[in-house]
Amino acid sequence: MPQNFPLADCRSCLLAFAILSLFFFVPGYVAAWLVDLVGFRRRLLLTRIAIAIPLSIGLSPVLSYLAGRALPSGGIWFVFGLLWIALPATCLADIRARGTCFSLTPRFWRYASIGAAWLAIGLLSLIDLQRGDRLYFSVVAMDYSVRSAMVAAISRTGIPPLNPFFFPGHSVPLRYHYFWLIPCSLADQLGGSAVSARQAFIGGTLWCGLGMMAIVAAFLRFVHPAGSGRIYRRSVAGIALLCVTGLDILPNLLLDSWNAPQADPEWWNEQVSSWFTSVLWVPHHTAALIAALVAVLIIWNSALARETWRRVGWALLASLCLASCLGSSVYVALVVGAALCLWTSILVLKHAWREALFATGAGLIALLAVAPHLFALRGPAAAATASAAALPIHFAVRPFLPSWGFHAWSQGSAYRENLLNTLLLPLNYFFELGAFLVAGIWTVRRWLRDPARFNRYQVCTVVLAGTSVLICTFLRSSVIANNDLGWRGFLLGQFVLLIWAVDMLEHASGRARLLLGVLMAVGVASSIYEAATVRLYPIAFDKLALPGGAWLSPDHHLGKRTYALRMGYEELKTKLPPDAIVQHNPAADSDDFPYGLYADRPVADENSSCGTIFGGDSAACAPLASAITPIFAGSGAEADLDRACAEFSMAAVLVKDTDPVWRDRASWVWRRQPIVANPFMRALPCGTGAGQSLGGY
Repeated sequence: MPQNFPLADCRSCLLAFAILSLFFFVPGYVAAWLVDLVGFRRRLLLTRIAIAIPLSIGLSPVLSYLAGRALPSGGIWFVFGLLWIALPATCLADIRARGTCFSLTPRFWRYASIGAAWLAIGLLSLIDLQRGDRLYFSVVAMDYSVRSAMVAAISRTGIPPLNPFFFPGHSVPLRYHYFWLIPCSLADQLGGSAVSARQAFIGGTLWCGLGMMAIVAAFLRFVHPAGSGRIYRRSVAGIALLCVTGLDILPNLLLDSWNAPQADPEWWNEQVSSWFTSVLWVPHHTAALIAALVAVLIIWNSALARETWRRVGWALLASLCLASCLGSSVYVALVVGAALCLWTSILVLKHAWREALFATGAGLIALLAVAPHLFALRGPAAAATASAAALPIHFAVRPFLPSWGFHAWSQGSAYRENLLNTLLLPLNYFFELGAFLVAGIWTVRRWLRDPARFNRYQVCTVVLAGTSVLICTFLRSSVIANNDLGWRGFLLGQFVLLIWAVDMLEHASGRARLLLGVLMAVGVASSIYEAATVRLYPIAFDKLALPGGAWLSPDHHLGKRTYALRMGYEELKTKLPPDAIVQHNPAADSDDFPYGLYADRPVADENSSCGTIFGGDSAACAPLASAITPIFAGSGAEADLDRACAEFSMAAVLVKDTDPVWRDRASWVWRRQPIVANPFMRALPCGTGAGQSLGGY
């Protein structure tokens, strides 16, 4: 009888979500109460929640990193244990001072219903869907297969973690901005066998969505000039705008009509990601944005901290949030850092010395806190560009899909391509931003007509948005093929545009309001279309034999193969220790997402580049690949298998029906007694590491 994986995922992900409240709610609540951040102790419960969740997302990653690096084994639990113990103490203090700890108002339940709706949407978007013996992951498995393996590596090897994708005979450190993954790993550890690394990561993603809603409300309350005025109405509008994106549905419907559907509608162009994409695909980048915005909020209100101890406490919180931002996303941090440097310079010019000193001190402490992590990121990486020595960031104007029609004119000239893309930028951003571009233009024009321009809020938000747009329009990252700087660094500008759109909804009238409404409707339709596509594309690939999905599966048996592989990996977890290396075919025709999603075990050689982009020397890849790849290609002898297993400490090899050696019925695949086997995979013991703990990993 088939296992009910969707039900198991729902149970485990919700359990992980509950466990993560210890890391993504409690720390921020206690810290804000202790230093009375923006008058936290006198605030209503809803306002406290709007502060506590983003602040926790800003504090927990760096606190867990620092505790893991500086304290002996168990130090992380000691640090968070103190915060958990302090929570009931704050409640008792509130009862003594106000007669109550908190009260639930009708407004609380309205916001709770919004949060519950998000949890349902997020779960449905991320768990596996099943029909009989067919199992389908979401398209976001492309990224989750990487991050889930990293979460498992942190649980297995501690901080700093080891690279789970590369083992050239010895362990190598993980080179990645992994701070946000650490609390997910803690949930994985607390959940035991009931929570896998992937399920803990999904639980963290659900908290990230709540964090975005909370920071929108908090920013509108404590940074926006309107303050508490109509705050409930404005915050609901801001949260609703998270459902709006650009006009992506229009070009995608055209591609669908040409029988060229995209697995994610964002892929049609150099993306400015929707909030749906950012939260679900890359929650660590979104969490970095949330942490940075909390720091901005604290710096903005720093003048309210009159006492020295309170001012020091607020500065420490801001610095820790900035450190989490840097440790969770280098690209978001680069843009935020540039914007804050510019803003601080303006403060100095305006002789706002105390606020400038506050911001400078917070930034310096943040850099000091993550200095060991920054040094670890300096190691060699396998560049995705033509030259391995290429700079990680270089000048390039954001491209626009229709510019491909002019390639005959540009003739490969970087100058002509950049000129053409510059001319197409207005049309590019109209499609990518939609209603938010209109809100940005409307806001700036409105402020230019104001005789009192520009006030403190206007200058600050223009600096934040302008820095983000300029950097992400004219610079791109080149560490991997994806332009992570342009895609993720733009989040800061998108957030400011969302806040401005709330103002436009409040004050615009006539044709401007009509245009905004039409573009918002298309933007909501685009978000719904994207949610449905990302969720259903793997199913449609199987059922409708869609073209262009070879990266998912070499045939249209994706559902059955995924079910078989998950069954196999689940059984392997019960038979092999957590640090046992299980090697799959690194040169498979399609990406092996089930390994990262379900294995929770390290691998010696993850893919054609050996996973060295995440740590290790790429020069060691060739010898490793030459020893392992022939085993699955069918050109290696059985002795070669055992030799490779012994040299690289592999406990087992996992052979799939799509591997060439599978088709040779006289090969070792069919002679050896498998650990686990089904019609689509066989996991076979090998070497001296089979079934033994590999303590050296």
